[in-house]
Amino acid sequence: MNWIVSHLQAAIVTIQEGGVMMYPIILSSVVALAVALERFYRLRRKGIMPESLIKEVKACQDEGGIDHLYHLCLHYEDVPLARILRVAIETRHSDRAKMEQAIESAGRQEAALMTSKLRVLGVISNLAPMMGLLGTVLGMIHAFTTIAQAGTGHPSLVAKGISEALLTTAAGLIVAIPCLALYHYLKAKSERYAVEMEEVVDDFINRVLEKER
Repeated sequence: MNWIVSHLQAAIVTIQEGGVMMYPIILSSVVALAVALERFYRLRRKGIMPESLIKEVKACQDEGGIDHLYHLCLHYEDVPLARILRVAIETRHSDRAKMEQAIESAGRQEAALMTSKLRVLGVISNLAPMMGLLGTVLGMIHAFTTIAQAGTGHPSLVAKGISEALLTTAAGLIVAIPCLALYHYLKAKSERYAVEMEEVVDDFINRVLEKER
């Protein structure tokens, strides 16, 4: 317990020494963490393309199976793959071009939904170093103002401004680097799901719907 309290106190002192720009950097890190946790939860495979639904798609062979699959897709209302399959089934009696256009539109919409909140991580990964740089500039201004007022005979006062400059730079990079890594990882994961969903839907169209037509 004492170890936690001592480290918490040290963190508070560090934040105070970092100056005013430490607060927006910390706020951005909290927002980034919330977005990352939400996206990790939402981008689980069972939330995007559950195995039970894929098995039903593979088992679907005839009109009765298509009706059953359609009602199952209605049950999986919040699942992207189910929404795309529902569009495919609803447009199965249209000509091939219109059906493919509707499916592609639904796929693009689902891909956009999967990556929409990732923009927050991208923005923070760009803003955090800039906020750190601004804190660096403010810290150096503070240091040079101290030199102008007190001269070079008080190194501790000058060091305070330099410390403020370095702390905000470090804080900005500490926030930006994980945000950038998470952004690319989650974006790649979303794109992989989009490709896999496309393969499932294409197989369903070629194996079942085309046979029915």
